[in-house]
Amino acid sequence: MAILPIRELGSTGVITDKSPYNIPINAFSRGFNVRFDEGKVLRAPIFRTVKDTLGFDPRFVYGIVPSVGFDSVVIASDGWDIYEYANATVSNRSGSITGSSDPRPYTGTSLADVTYINRPDRVPVYRGPSGINFADLPNWDANWRASSLRSYGDFLIALNMTEGAYILETKGD
Repeated sequence: MAILPIRELGSTGVITDKSPYNIPINAFSRGFNVRFDEGKVLRAPIFRTVKDTLGFDPRFVYGIVPSVGFDSVVIASDGWDIYEYANATVSNRSGSITGSSDPRPYTGTSLADVTYINRPDRVPVYRGPSGINFADLPNWDANWRASSLRSYGDFLIALNMTEGAYILETKGD
């Protein structure tokens, strides 16, 4: 069978309302679990049920991909109960963390195999690469809050910081 190169394959996408004979050569008449990105046809994510019941309503889910070992999923409830799903088992990783119910969203990030979880109602928490439970971020003042934590390069960045009653913001020159 000969391989025929077709320019801009996938740039038209899937056309199902015409006969396959009448669609352009770079289009598809059917597609299943595919997506089109910058002229490429890629496999699309497939959603599936991993765990039937958790016993609580999850508010935040974050995948951890460590540099060594197996991947896991961290799940947080509305009241700051943190669980980890690994090897088909859900384990409580809250440790001594307590929190209250808050409608604002969680944020999570990883930097150098350390996982951070934050919500603006309390001090951010972290877990190191060899840690089991999450703990409050050390050297973080109890009155400080951040809307979001993000990693950028080798830096952990806290966005929309509030230090007690003071909101920190930067102004351009």
